[in-house]
Amino acid sequence: MKPVTILVGALGGDGGGVLCDWIVAAAQSQGLSVQATQIPGVAQRTGATTYYLEVMPTPAPTTSVLALNPAIGEVDVALATELLEAGRMIFNGFVTPDRTTLIASTHRVLAIGERAAMGDGSFDVGRLLRAVKERSKEQILFDMDQAAEESAPSRPPSAMPASRSIPTLPPSPSAAAMRGASSSRSCASTTNGSRLRQASKT
Repeated sequence: MKPVTILVGALGGDGGGVLCDWIVAAAQSQGLSVQATQIPGVAQRTGATTYYLEVMPTPAPTTSVLALNPAIGEVDVALATELLEAGRMIFNGFVTPDRTTLIASTHRVLAIGERAAMGDGSFDVGRLLRAVKERSKEQILFDMDQAAEESAPSRPPSAMPASRSIPTLPPSPSAAAMRGASSSRSCASTTNGSRLRQASKT
């Protein structure tokens, strides 16, 4: 029996690691063997940050031997949190029209090459969408960024629950002593200054 292979491509801060942990926890709760590998990419969108999982479809009496890395043409489900990341998976050969269900966000976050161009260096979104539809068996496309914003709790930024209010701390003895010493030095400096001015006048 072959495992279900899942490849997740995400940007930093998109929650790819959280999603990976959720899938692992869900599989383990059902008694399914699961293996997950996290492959961090380099910074500034010059490399892919991927998470690869293999899940057995049914509980097995013995421990299953699962792979740590995805193989070209052997991914069942590919998920990309940004449209260009879906294109990266297709370019690398992980998404195939005979096997892969591709779940991808339609929003864009410009890569370094796109930002560094003198003119409009943004990648053709129409070309990306055509590749998604032609190179995958099934597609589930929606704006994940907008969905995240719409599902966020609607609470004013200034609102804070009473349980999280910051308590007022009493002044510490050391702080009071330091303030007293500072006031004494200030008074002494003022007195000495007055004496010097009086001496200069005489």
